[in-house]
Amino acid sequence: SYLFSSLSPVCVCVHVSDVSEGVCPQRNSSWSFLHCPKEDECANGHHHCNITQDCHDLTQGYHCTCKQGYVLSRVSGQCEPVCAQGCVNGTCVSPGVCQCHFGFVGDNCSSQCHCNKHSNCKGVSEPDKCLECKNNTMGDHCEKCKPLYVGSAVGGGTPFREFFNGNRAVCLSRDEHKRALDHPKTTLWTQTA
Repeated sequence: SYLFSSLSPVCVCVHVSDVSEGVCPQRNSSWSFLHCPKEDECANGHHHCNITQDCHDLTQGYHCTCKQGYVLSRVSGQCEPVCAQGCVNGTCVSPGVCQCHFGFVGDNCSSQCHCNKHSNCKGVSEPDKCLECKNNTMGDHCEKCKPLYVGSAVGGGTPFREFFNGNRAVCLSRDEHKRALDHPKTTLWTQTA
């Protein structure tokens, strides 16, 4: 192999049996340095800092620090986003940005939608505008159970499926369902929607 000193333009040719100095041959030669040139690992991508970290070049190696808006977690050892406003009913997913839990809205996820815990809503200014009723519910505020489901959809209750005589599309509360089973001849089976 051939070594090149950064201090002089002379190539040092190293062979198994001897060392000679002179001009490196053009064929079958490779360049090596006696002293490694200064490397900026941050500039050339030879570092392991991730997207939440800034890379700082050092004389030997590099150092990673958390980017602005992130803080080093003592638990995970990773840089985690900071939401100064807090995320009351949600998770901080990037600096200053909360991802709200289902049924909550707002910068800090503190406003609850008026959808009986069955839907997200349009926003803080429109908590009554339910986007899509879940859990077998329906209605403007997801306050009713879907046809063939019984129970209470109000306050987060989850309707359950019940097959009626003839599988009629009837929605009843638990109490109404019990009364209907106890007094089948006097109960009016009507659709509520």
